[in-house]
Amino acid sequence: APAALAAPAAPAAAAAVTAVPLSEKEQKALQAKEDKEMAKRAASVKAKIWEKQKPDILYTVAGLFGAIANGLVFPVMAVTFAGMLFMMLNRSGEFMRKQSGVLAAMYGLIAGLLCIPSAALQFYGFGKPGERLTTKIRMMVFEKILRTEIGFFDMPENGAGAVTTRIGKAASNVKALSGEALGRNTSMLCMMA
Repeated sequence: APAALAAPAAPAAAAAVTAVPLSEKEQKALQAKEDKEMAKRAASVKAKIWEKQKPDILYTVAGLFGAIANGLVFPVMAVTFAGMLFMMLNRSGEFMRKQSGVLAAMYGLIAGLLCIPSAALQFYGFGKPGERLTTKIRMMVFEKILRTEIGFFDMPENGAGAVTTRIGKAASNVKALSGEALGRNTSMLCMMA
């Protein structure tokens, strides 16, 4: 009777599960699907970040104007510098004296009245909302951690140092996606145009 109640033994072939390799076409399809999901998640994250930054949109607009002006400074300085080189190629002493004063004044005005204020506006306009966003994200993460079950912190990968590092990295990564990159890119685009 005990032998009749025992469960039948599983065949050896069923016990050893082997992975079936995917064809190249299936691998490409799987990779394309994963890429689409990753792009959707990235777009969702960026939309959430910009949603959190809406109250600071005026700072961002001011930063954008500063970035445009800052990007236009360097082509103007290049034209002034080319004028200086042309002046030095001229052999007339009177022309050089007259032009050197004009070009030095232009260079000083460009640096003093355009470069410094536009850079300050760019960095302040994108820096303040970025810092406020970072603070918001850190506070949200910290609140979530405080509401986490106590057993979560007993795991070795969730020690005090790891959690603190995670809070700092999350906020810094979000700041990298915020307006500072937009300011740099806008400035570079205006410089190249």
